[in-house]
Amino acid sequence: MNYEILPIVKGDFKYFIPPLFRSMGFAHFVATLWPDNQTDQGQQRAIERFMAEMDDHPGIRWIKAVDSTAAEADGSPKIVGIAQWAIFEADKTYHEVPHYAPGDLWPNKLEKDYAIHLWESYIQPRRAVLRKENLPVVNLQILCVWPEYRKHGAGGQLVDWGNRLADEMNAQCIVEASGMGQPLYEKFGYEVKEQVGLKDDARFNDRMYGKIHIFMARLRREPI
Repeated sequence: MNYEILPIVKGDFKYFIPPLFRSMGFAHFVATLWPDNQTDQGQQRAIERFMAEMDDHPGIRWIKAVDSTAAEADGSPKIVGIAQWAIFEADKTYHEVPHYAPGDLWPNKLEKDYAIHLWESYIQPRRAVLRKENLPVVNLQILCVWPEYRKHGAGGQLVDWGNRLADEMNAQCIVEASGMGQPLYEKFGYEVKEQVGLKDDARFNDRMYGKIHIFMARLRREPI
């Protein structure tokens, strides 16, 4: 099925945040960085964080795949999946996810420390690319298609949108992939660069096992 790919506006958040967290909110990384994400209050706080990031980060691009044969509550075409791409360019300053989190988001200091530790582990390969490689770099930061719409092309269209953007800028693409997402990204030209796990810290070594994500990259259209 061919979906329409459109930019997300702030009015869309109330429609796509609940299914986004229903789809991925129980995953360890998501549950740690966005605690209480299954409640109305937790989802509202997530919306506020994402909107703050949109206002602050000059390169954030949210897009949606919509099904014109179905509708949201306001009559607009139904959102069936979303992606957040981020463009990183030279001479610009970028804050990271914890910057947008209120201080009381976690129940105590230990849980907040763990969330930051998990993020610091997660972000290492991205940081290395942004610090060592030529910019611009285009990063697929979030991709999710609602379960009932998977395997019908929406994910591929959301990835292709970002790839074409990167090619226009002659940018390298990177993505922090799940095991489920890896085959899709490989289909669109991404290669595995690193299996990323939790950094060593005696306080947290029993919190999770195995990899956090699979770091993947797609080459520029033309070498610099």
